[in-house]
Parts: sequence; structure tokens; C-alpha cells
Amino acid sequence: MTVSGEQTDVGTYTATATGLSNSNYKLPAQKTVTFEIVKAQREAPTSVTATGTTYKGGTDGKLNNVDSSMEYRKDGENEWHSITGDTVEGLSTGKYYVRYKDSKNYYASSEKAVYIANGQEIKVNVPANQVGYTLSVSNTVVDYNESSTLTFALNKGYSKTKNFAVKVNGETVQLNNNNQYTIKNIQKDTNITVEGVADITAPDTEIKVSNKTWKSILNKITFGLFFKETQKAEITATDEGSGVNKYYYYVDKSGSEESLTEKQLQAVDWKEGESVTFSEDSNYVIYAKVTDKAGNIKYVSTDGIVIDTIAPQVSGVESNQTYTKTQIFTVTDNNLDTVKVDGKTVEPTNGSYTLVPKKGTYTIEVTDKTGNKTTLNKITVNWEKVKKPTVESKVYTGQTLTANISENGLYTVKENNGGIDVNEYVVQLTLKDPINYRWEDGTVDTTVKFNITKATPVVTKPTTKTLTYNGSEQELVNAASTNGGTVKYSLDNKNWSTSIPTGKAAKEYTVYYKVEGNKNFKDVDVQEITNKINPRTIDLNWNKELTYNGKEQLPTATVNNLADGDKCEVTVDGAQHKNAGTYEATATKVSNQNYKLPEDVTTSYTIGKKTLSIEDLKAVNRKYNGTSEVALQGGTLTGVVGNDKVSIDMPKMGTVESSNAGENKAVSYTKSALSGEDKDNYELSETAWPTLTVTISKTDESNTVITTTQNELDKTYDGYEVVDVKSTSNNKTTPVVEYSVKGKNEYTTTKPKDAGEYTVRVTYPADDNYEKSSVTKNFTIKKMKTRVSAIDLSKTYGEKGYELMYSFDRLARGDRLTGIILTREEGEDVGTYKIKVSQKEGSNPNYDITFKDGTYTINPLSIDKGTVVLGNVLKYTGEKQTQEVEQVLVNGKALNKEDYEVLDNQATKEGKHVLTIKAKGNNHTGSFKYSYAILPKENDKIGTGSFTVKTTGDVEISRDEIIDLLIENKEITANELSEVAEGKKIEIVLEVKEAQTNELIETNTKGYKVGKYLNITLNKIVNGTNESIHELSKVMKVTIKVPEELINKDSKTKREYYIARSHNGKVDILETKYNEKTNSLTFETDKFSDYAILYKDTKEKEAVTPTVTNKETVKSESKKEVKKVKTGDNANIIGLMMLLVSSMFVMVFVRKKEN
Repeated sequence: MTVSGEQTDVGTYTATATGLSNSNYKLPAQKTVTFEIVKAQREAPTSVTATGTTYKGGTDGKLNNVDSSMEYRKDGENEWHSITGDTVEGLSTGKYYVRYKDSKNYYASSEKAVYIANGQEIKVNVPANQVGYTLSVSNTVVDYNESSTLTFALNKGYSKTKNFAVKVNGETVQLNNNNQYTIKNIQKDTNITVEGVADITAPDTEIKVSNKTWKSILNKITFGLFFKETQKAEITATDEGSGVNKYYYYVDKSGSEESLTEKQLQAVDWKEGESVTFSEDSNYVIYAKVTDKAGNIKYVSTDGIVIDTIAPQVSGVESNQTYTKTQIFTVTDNNLDTVKVDGKTVEPTNGSYTLVPKKGTYTIEVTDKTGNKTTLNKITVNWEKVKKPTVESKVYTGQTLTANISENGLYTVKENNGGIDVNEYVVQLTLKDPINYRWEDGTVDTTVKFNITKATPVVTKPTTKTLTYNGSEQELVNAASTNGGTVKYSLDNKNWSTSIPTGKAAKEYTVYYKVEGNKNFKDVDVQEITNKINPRTIDLNWNKELTYNGKEQLPTATVNNLADGDKCEVTVDGAQHKNAGTYEATATKVSNQNYKLPEDVTTSYTIGKKTLSIEDLKAVNRKYNGTSEVALQGGTLTGVVGNDKVSIDMPKMGTVESSNAGENKAVSYTKSALSGEDKDNYELSETAWPTLTVTISKTDESNTVITTTQNELDKTYDGYEVVDVKSTSNNKTTPVVEYSVKGKNEYTTTKPKDAGEYTVRVTYPADDNYEKSSVTKNFTIKKMKTRVSAIDLSKTYGEKGYELMYSFDRLARGDRLTGIILTREEGEDVGTYKIKVSQKEGSNPNYDITFKDGTYTINPLSIDKGTVVLGNVLKYTGEKQTQEVEQVLVNGKALNKEDYEVLDNQATKEGKHVLTIKAKGNNHTGSFKYSYAILPKENDKIGTGSFTVKTTGDVEISRDEIIDLLIENKEITANELSEVAEGKKIEIVLEVKEAQTNELIETNTKGYKVGKYLNITLNKIVNGTNESIHELSKVMKVTIKVPEELINKDSKTKREYYIARSHNGKVDILETKYNEKTNSLTFETDKFSDYAILYKDTKEKEAVTPTVTNKETVKSESKKEVKKVKTGDNANIIGLMMLLVSSMFVMVFVRKKEN
């Protein structure tokens, strides 16, 4: 039977019978049936494995050999996680379950348990040698991603330099305000280093002289310390850093008030010592220089110190002597302190002192600053006597008068006020120098009498005034004056007044005057003077501007300057006139006697012309013709009086300012003059002629020409556009200039600049006066000629060298050549090669290029700064050995063997040796030296460096064995030994210490008892920086002591010991030998991680032989394989070994060592 409807996935389906193989049968009517496919069960996945974390507490564990049909969860979690690839990464330590997840066709499978083991501990290392500072960390061992806080503190006397840095794994970190920094998320062994800490502080230094101390260099020297006896300067210093080194002193006797500069201090002759004495009379400055062991220098200076043993000297006066007038004396002493006269301190004036006259005697006492003293006694100074002068009387002058004193230079007038009036006055006199002089009566001041007598007054006459009538009263004379008494006036010689007499009318007057005396003056008799008031000259105001009216006319005159209230008429005579012109008229008399005519009484007057105007003058409209002329028509003269005969010629033509077409264009024209018998009586007004406008319509003619010459257009290519094309046309619009490749008729406004043949077209657009017009012209731009030269180059053999280059004679501004082809002869050996230069076809179309070839020179390579990769490590044997050289590197590149030779590479003695690499052949030159070492048998010293092997904990191992193993493992190389010979310090430390419980070992060692957990590490310390060695390529033999508490002390029990190792998530039981005499266990290992001492006890009576003695295999509950091994598993250490190949050389001698 044939059935259709076959299915694979879970579900309910329909199947149909479609045919039979036997023709004797046929299908029934019901040919369809419904069927169901249900989910299937399946086993747990078997391929899943686990990879442990690299570091303890890490999150880089993995599940391997999984796929997207699976899911996983960690022990203790309820939620399952999907899987997308063939691994699950980023997992922490612990047990995990993996199963096939529930799907369309399958139920979820049973689980497979796997265990991700914990990795090794991570160390945080601080500097071993901490000079000038203290650095500690909160945790020296951390789990993966844990933190550790470092704390930094400067020691006293030390400072941070500008290069100060705290670095974590070589990266500078910033400390907080508490000088701390937290290293977060630690994922590998971490090394902390400190740079830039130094003693940069000079010692605290002090100089002491007597009871005075100084601690710095003074800015200014004052020389204010004085002594009469020998003095001692003592220098003391302290330094909290590196400590005081040496003391020096320098004695400066120059007397300079400026301290020595630092440059001068460096140049003086210093004497070593902590003190110096000085006693000679002089000025001193003591300088000290103190250095510390870090090389810091501190300079200190004293202030100026004076030693003086000589008393002051006094000159100019002597004891027991008498003098007249002031006496001067001087004092000589470089360190003068005080000068006392009669017990009082005095100050010098211009370097000297004075003794003035007085009653009694003087005593002088002089002291210098060191206490030396000089005294003078019984010095007498007296005054000189002066006589009084005589004084004469004076006559009153009306001014203050004083006495005339006949002075002799010895006295001055203290008070000589005198007076104005007649009287007796007192004059007071005082001596100019009362210190040295006295009047005969012994006084300083005295008086004399002075008289003023009466005077005859002086009179100045009154003077006449020039007076003119003004309509008001006026003073008739100017006032008289006198130097004494009172002046009085009168018009009748009877009635007297101090006021000056006045008058108003124009006539003559007589004025009388006299002086009445007073206590200082006598009376003066009556005298007289005459004067008059003159009539006022009038100002005539003429009406002189008349206008022609066809009748006879005469001007009139009026007075402008009459006094208020006055009246005055003016009479005018002369002939009357009609026509326009200039005539004369005369004023002949006035009507008021207080006024008179001026000298000029005649005036000229004018009869002005009458103004006429023009009406109905017009301009005639026309078409544009390029000229400015316009026809005029019409015009009438208006304003003529009566039948006067006057006419004018009207203009026939005018002009416009612009000839262009337009509406209402302003017209200018020529204006003619008046004519006729009566024309002289008339004139045209300024606006008589009308303003005219005209309309000019368009025309259609122009003449367009290109004016730029052929020579101006034709040029050689220079990168610039062609010149601006110029043209002329009757049309004044802006022309459009266009260019086309010659013959193409494709125009554009862009100016051509490339080489080629072109046509220029100039087009003037239509404007108000002209239609559009255009013209064309052909021109050529030739190619620029230039030369391209290959640049001569050179390089050193083996270098990449420069790319081929070229130069050119000239190019247009901004141009660059393209398509230039440079090739050189093949060859890389030292020599000279030809450089060929050309260009691709069609390149640089603007240039006509000629080419010049060049040379390429290869010079020999100097190997003077090369280095080497040494071959085999040499160990001391007592016989001559050869240090093989695997490679010679220059600038990072290896030389061929035939390019060099090795010299001086054979030696017998242990320690440092030096070989020479010398260049061979034409391609190389020079030589260099390189250190190599023969590893000492026992001595740690190699050249200037060292390496040491030591252990911590109860552990033993063969020194030669570990050295051979490290050499074979590439942990010790000949190049590292070379670095040690040049000063590097290396330690190899095998450390065994008690550890905490290891869950993985505990889980995978069922059937054993765990006696003690251990951590065994192999560390390589290079110049204080730790580099852990986690795995070796071959096993090493290790012997450790059995702890006292694990030694079997029961005679009826047999105890067998084993060593368990946990490394990278894998637990191995190692073959172990127990030495009952030494209570030690010996085993072989190539990995350094977590270990445990295991044991099994068997009662003697049972006589049961253990199934497994030194070889046994156990399985964990998670089915993780546990192997007993003799040699290491290399599968997990390939990455580490790549790092260790470049590590420092370490020699390790391991022996039993007491903690």
C-alpha cells in the first residue's frame, strides 16, 4: 500500500492511502486516518567539560563542548540559562548543571554536573627597598576582582620631585587627600613602584657669634655688631633626610653691604671646618656652606661684624681753653656711637659739631660702638659786644613812612612799622647772630625813636571835557585831585560842594574850585576853569532807492539820533528826475538849535529799473539723435509802462544735459537782452525766463569694436586667466564677455587659462537707446616649457630608504604635475643606481616638459649600535667554552651570518666576559662589544649584578637540577645572564606555606585524609619586581618536611603519605616517597599552585595490602578525572611559557632553611 502525509515533528496529522501494489485489491472508501507524534525522552549530554578560573575568585571559567540545544544553571540557582555558542564564558568557581532543554520534539534531558575550579591567588607586591618613603597595602593577597588600598607616606627630610609618581603595573595613579589609592578589580599579580622621591631639602644651618644667630643669607649687610675683643663664629646644622655631610666657612673682609650672590658663593675659596675666630680691626661677614649626603647645599651668612680697639679723636677745641664766638670741632672714628656735650647727646651738621657762646664752661665726651671713650673739660666760649645806631625824622607823604637805619650787618629791624600821620614812632632792633653777639647792655633786643612832620598838599587841576548835547545833565569838568585835604566846586564862587557842577543846554560855563586842609596838610586858595557843551551832529537817513514809474522824483531825509522827546526837521534841495539813473540831493538846514548838520550834507540817490517777465516760451519734443540740441518756440514780454518802447529776441534752440532718450528732460537755452528806446528804464527778473522740459524718444544705431590687441590676448600658459577683454560701443550698457574653444561655438563667461586655441565674444545688451550688438576675436595660449629632474637620493644598506622624488624648474602658481613616472635600476647592495624619469601619455597638457635622470646611492650600514641574541647558556666547567651567537640585530633587523664575524667569545673563568661583533663584506661597517657570562658554580655575583636562590618553609631541592631545568625551560637565557653581568639583580624563591581548605582537592580525594593544605609557589624577582612562574616544561623534584602533627606515632598503625595538587581546575595525586628517618616527602611536579598532604592509615592486624600505594586514580562526584602523574601536563601552559621565554635569568639553590 502507498501512503502519503509522512511527518517528522511532534503533532497530530492525517495520512492517506493512495495506491495498492496488487491489482486484485482495491482501496476502501475510507482511505484517510488521523495519527499523532509525541515528544521523546533523551539522555544527559556527555561531551560537556569545564575550565577553571585563572585566578582565585575570578570570573573567566568556561563550559566547553556545548551547543544551542542545551541550557545550564549554577548549583543553588533555580533559573536555567540559554546557550548560544559552543562555549559559555565568564563563569565563577562552583558546580554547574547542563542539560538538553525542552524543545518541540524532546523533553528536557537529565542533568550533567561539572565543576569550575578556583584559580591561583593574586599577589599585590610593594617595593622591597623603600628609600625616603613608606608604602603599604591593605591586602598583599587578593581574590580575582578584589581591591587593595595602598597608603603612601614621605619620610622626614624627603620630598616629592617633579617626576614623582606612584605606579601600578607601570601606570601612574593619583593619590587622594589622604595619600591613598584603591586598586580595584585586581585580575592579575600587581606590582607597585614609586618614582621621584628624593632628599631635595638642604640642611637646616645656623651661624652663632656671641649671643647672635643667623639661619639664612641676608639680603642687606648692615655692620651693626661691634666688638673690642676676639670673636668666634660657630656653625651647626641638622638634616632629617640623608644627613649632614660637610661644613665649610668663608671670611669676607671687603666691607661690602651687598651679600654675595649664589654664583659668587660657588667661586669663593671655602675652608672646611665648623668654626672660625677673628680678632683684627676690620669689618667682617662670615659665610657658611653645609652639604648633606644627597648633595643639597645650604648657604648662611652673618650680618656685618666690626672689630674696633681704637678710641675716637676730637679736633678743633682743647681742654682748658677760652674762645670768642661759636667754635667748630670734628670727631674721627669709623664706628662712632655718641657725642655728648655737657651730658647731652648731639648730632653732627655736615660732619662737624658746634660750641656756642654761653656763661660757664663746656665738657665734651665721645664714645664709639665698641665702648672706646675720649673726654675734653673746661672749654669757655664768650659773646662779642655791639653799639646802638642813630635815626633821622621824615616829612608826611600820605604813605606809610619807616625809619632809615644805618645797618652794619650785625643786627636786623625786628619792628619798624612807622606810620602815615604826623607822630613819634618806636623802632625795635634785634641782633642777627644772638648766639655770638650782644648789645652793650648785654641784651639781644633794643629800641630807638622816629618822627613824621606836616607836609604841603599837592593839587592836580580839574580838566575840561569835550561835551556834546545829549538831552541830559552832564558833569562840566573832570575831577581835581590832591594828596591831602578835600577838593570843593562852585558855579557862582559862593555856594560850594564836593560834587562836580553839571549843565544840559549847548552853551559856555565857568567852574570855581579850592582845597580845604586837615591835620597833615594846609588849605589851598580858590582857582577857576571854563568849558562848553557843543550841539549834536545829526545822522541823516536818506530814502535813496526809488523805482522808475514814468514820473519826476526827489528823495527825502530824516534824523536818526534825536534825544528822547526832541524834534528836528531837515530841509532837502535839488533838481527832480524821471528816468532810471543816479542823481544828487542836498540837506540845507535843521529846525532845533541843540543840533547841527553834518559836514557831508549831499547824497546820491538812484531811480531803479522796473522788472519785466516772459510768458509762453516752450521746447519742441523729438527722437534720439545722439546730440543735445532741442528746438524752442513762442515767448511774450510783459510789464512795460504805458507806451514805452521796449522789446526782446526770443531763443530758437536749447540743449539737454544728456542726449539719451527720456521724458521731461531739462532744457537749457541762451537768454537775450532787452532793446528799444526805453530799455534802460527796465530789467528782467531772475525768474523771468521759464524752466523748459522736452521728451526724446529712442533710435536704433550702435558701433561695437573689441579694442584689446592680438598681442594682449595671445600668451604662454602661466596658470592665470587671460587679460580682461576691452571694447567700445555707442551703446553704454555693460558688455558681456564670453569664451569658447575655437570652432566649437560653446560660449561661457569663464576665462580660459589652459593651453589651447580660443574665441572671445563681446555682446552689448539692448538699452533705452540701442539694440543688442556683438563682435568676436580668436587668440592662442601656448604651453609652458619646464624641466623635470629626478632627485639624487641615498640610503643606508638594509633601510627602507626614501621614495623616489623629482624636482622641476618652474610651474604656474598652484599647479602640481601628475602622471610623473620614476623608476630605478634594481639592486639593494651598496653601490650607485640610475633613476629614470618620464610621464604617462596625456599628462600635464599645459606643459612642454624635458626630463633629466638622477642617481640612487646605497651606503654601507654601520653595526656600531647593534645587539645580539646569544645562544646556549654557559655553566662553569673549568674548561674553555664558546658563547654561540644566534643572531646579530641592527635597528631591530637580523644580519646574515656572512655579514659579520664573532671575536673574543671563548672563555674559561666564571663571571662576566665581553665578545666583539665585527662587520664583514661591502654592505656593512663598524663593530660593537657585548657582555656574556659563564654561570658561577656557587657564587651569586656576576659582573656588577647578582642572582640568588632561596626558599621559605621546610623544603629541599637540588640547585643544579633547578638551574638546568630553568635553562631548559627558557627561564634562564644567555641574554638575561648578560643583563645580570651589567647590573641586574634576580632572585628565584621557592615558597611553601600553609594554605586554607581547597574545596576542589577535598571533593576529589575521597578515601584520603587531608593532613594539611599547602601553597607552593615559584617566584622570579627581577630588581624587586615579582614575576610568578606557574608552570614548567619539565618536572622538578621537591622534598618537604612532614609536619610534626602528621607523623604517625601509633606502632600498630601503618601510615602511607600522598601529595595532591590542584592546578587550573584539575586535581592530581602525585607519586610520593616517604623517608622515615628524615620525616620528609619527595615528589616531582611541574606546576606551582595549591597542594595538600594526604595520608591513609592501616591497622597491622588486618594485614590488608592497599589496593593503591604510590599510584592511584580517583574520581570526583562530578565525574571530573583525577590523575596520578609523574610529569606535568603541558596543555595549559603554552601561553605562560611564551611570556617566560623573555623573563630574567634566575639561579636557584634550594636547601633546608630555618624560618
